[in-house]
Amino acid sequence: MSATNGRAGVVLMMALIPLGCAPQNPAPGVIYARFDLECGSKTYTLSTGNSRGECRKASDGKYVLCSDGAGNEARANCEGGCVTTKGAGSCSVKPM
Repeated sequence: MSATNGRAGVVLMMALIPLGCAPQNPAPGVIYARFDLECGSKTYTLSTGNSRGECRKASDGKYVLCSDGAGNEARANCEGGCVTTKGAGSCSVKPM
């Protein structure tokens, strides 16, 4: 309990770890910042949609953010699947 506000609280922090985002089956001459997040029986594929940027995975292994810093990004986690995409960013579920 905090002496200043009289309320107990919990702070949740996740560290994001940079990952090498090597393309898997890319089109000839095209390299994408891309990552596969494996969640049990499902795999989510995230990409910035271009060759810039990087993908970062949370230390717990259940959350990924791919971003190029220019507005193209994708976010996913194992609990909610594909969470958001912006610009050319994409997130999809791989067929089983």
